[in-house]
Formats: sequence, structure tokens, C-alpha cells
Amino acid sequence: MSTTKPTIKDIAKRLGVSVATVSKALNGYSDVNKQTKARVLALVEKLNFIPNQQAINFRKKSSSLIGLVLPQINHFYFSILAEQVIGFAEKDNINVVIKPTFENLKKEIMALKDLIKQNVDGILISLSNETRNPTHLIETHKMGIPIVEFDRISKLSPLDKVTTRDKEAAYKAVQHLIDRGKKTIAHLRGPLLSQNFVDRFLGYKSAIEEAKLIYDEALVIQIQPNSLEGAKQAFLKLFKKRPDIDAVFAVTDITAVGALEALKENAVKVPAQVSVVGFSNWQLSSLVSPKLTTIDQNPYLMAKAAYALLKRNMSNKESDAKQVIRIKTDLIIRESS
Repeated sequence: MSTTKPTIKDIAKRLGVSVATVSKALNGYSDVNKQTKARVLALVEKLNFIPNQQAINFRKKSSSLIGLVLPQINHFYFSILAEQVIGFAEKDNINVVIKPTFENLKKEIMALKDLIKQNVDGILISLSNETRNPTHLIETHKMGIPIVEFDRISKLSPLDKVTTRDKEAAYKAVQHLIDRGKKTIAHLRGPLLSQNFVDRFLGYKSAIEEAKLIYDEALVIQIQPNSLEGAKQAFLKLFKKRPDIDAVFAVTDITAVGALEALKENAVKVPAQVSVVGFSNWQLSSLVSPKLTTIDQNPYLMAKAAYALLKRNMSNKESDAKQVIRIKTDLIIRESS
């Protein structure tokens, strides 16, 4: 028995019709009569024929594909974003190709190259922590591929963006601690290259200074934003030096939980002695004890706005009206503050 895959030419030859007729029948064109269409579809099913999608995409100049480039995939916030984007795309009969970069710039560049080869109609991208120069984004966009940056963005690129009001959110979190009477507030901050983490630090500093408290560089330590154990050990070291700390604002919920663990080991009461606030409202924030006060980034709104912007750009590639959309955040007050 032959194992050669049937082609569209084979289908046309067996039915005594043209290749164009078979192609039109498969793509639902109305100028193919019902009987012919039924014969084509019946034979396609019998032979388990799978059209060459790349060839179809090339002829149509469209792939019904979009790329979704994420810095991480085993991450509560990004997994929600991916789920929402896929849901929006499915309603438009668009498939989503997910490319994780694992916080690596070289992999981010390769992801864009792979998506170009797949002839995607547009790209949604959240930058890696290593990304500083957006040249690869600009070059891809110049090829006629719409790109929307979301969540983690570059202020150096001329592209559409959807981002969180990180500075405002951090200010809100720290002001909450100040309103609770806290005066010596430590900050567990993220990588220096990430604009999100820079903005969260600036929001922290602004709240401290506007409240006429003393900004102390020694209370700000840099940690890996998704390392619970790393945050725990770093904060333990800081707390031994500065036992006068009465509050912590952490750049992510994971790092906040690390601080909570450190405080538990030292039998420090939370929030009576030290209050803790995180950022992102991951699922674990409501599962730990005490439950974590945090900033909700509203990932549904982020995904909805980013997808809508990309969809607009895919239908109007000549548009020069670039936008920066900033998603509101909410302070979720729980037991840790």
C-alpha cells in the first residue's frame, strides 16, 4: 500500500475537476456548486488529505496566525495572558503560536525570526529581562508585520504598547503601608534593565519622599523576581542588618512570599511588627498564611487591549497612529498588611 500523501492535484485528477475548483471547495468559495463541493469534501475525508497550509498562506498573503512571545511560560501571570489571548483569537478563527524566550535576548531574536518564516499576520510580545535595545522589534516591524508590545515594554521603540501603570501601582502599595503607620520600608526590587521593575522602584521612592520619610538606599536590594528562596535569603541578610524594618514592598508576589518566610523563621509577627505587600496578585497570594496584600495587574484587561490593538493593526497596516495604553491596577488588601 502506498504511503505517499495525496496532493490537491491527486484530488482534482480523481474527481475530474480543476485544481482551482478543489481549492475553492476546500476554502468555502460560493461559486462551487454544492454537488461538486460535497464530492471534494467526501474524497478529502476518505484520503485523510491535509492541505499544505504554508502554500495556502503564501497564496492568500495571510496565515490566520499570530505570534505570542513571552518571557516565561511557567508563570501564573503570563499563563493567564496566554489563555486570554488564545481565547480572543479563537473567536476570530486565528491560531496562536507561542514562543517562550526564558528571559533570554538571543532566544527572543530567534523567536521573531521563526515567526517571520511562518508568515504570521502579527506579533504580541512581552520582552525578556535582558532586552534593552529594541532593534530586532523595529526591523521586524519594518518588514510589514504589526507588533504590539505588552506588559514588559521598551520606551525606546516606536511601536504600539499596552502596559501596567507600574509606577502608580507601586506608589499606591507603599502609600498603603505608610497609611498603616510604617516608616522603615524595605524594597525588594527586580533587574535594572526591566522598565516595569524600574517604574515600580520609582513609585516606591516617590511615595517615601512625598511622605517626608527618609529614602535609604540600604533598604533597597536587588533580587531575582521569581526566586522565592533567593528572596528569602536576601531579605534574611537585610533584616539581620536592619531589624528596624517595619514593612516590605516586594516587586512580585513570589519575592513577597520569600520575605514572609524569612519573617516566620525569625518569629516576627506579620503585620503587627512587619507588613508585607507584593505585586501581581498571583494565585499563591491568597493561599499563603497570612494572605498577601498585593497589586492586581488585571491580566484580562491587558490581554484584551493588546489583542484589540494588534487586530486593528493587522487590518490597517498603514496606520501611523501609535498608541500607549496603560492598564489600571487595584490594591488587594489582605492579612499581611
